[in-house]
Amino acid sequence: MMRAFSTFAQPNTYGVYLAGMLPFALGWALAERRRGALIAVFAIAAGIVLTGSRGAWAGSLIGLLAFYIASAAFRAFRVRNIEATILLVAAVVVMLGRIPAGEGIFGRFTEWLMQVPNGAAQRGIIIGAALGAASLSLRVILGIERSYLGLEKGE
Repeated sequence: MMRAFSTFAQPNTYGVYLAGMLPFALGWALAERRRGALIAVFAIAAGIVLTGSRGAWAGSLIGLLAFYIASAAFRAFRVRNIEATILLVAAVVVMLGRIPAGEGIFGRFTEWLMQVPNGAAQRGIIIGAALGAASLSLRVILGIERSYLGLEKGE
């Protein structure tokens, strides 16, 4: 089977290039709503398939997933108040701190965000779940809660 490679030396390099272009072409097609933009998306997708590069296939799927998540977050997450702004800034810093290029810039701050505020929220959730389990077990022991027997409150 002949694999598409264009002016690139190998089909894998060409496939990775196309996989990187696919989310941008999709964003352009959704913004323009023109037939030519949609044809460009299908041409890029066909080029990825014709390269036969499994890495490009996986990369394009991951890129499209990232594009879908980003567009859904943009639609759903409108900055309306100061709390939403703080959450948006923290999310951007954490995302940039998790990639190799931004690790040197945001790495320490990202780790602090993941350890201190996130750790406090996790401890709060765990304490709340433990208090709920303790109160439910106390109700079962005292006979107040008998739904585990299948009996109603009046029986």
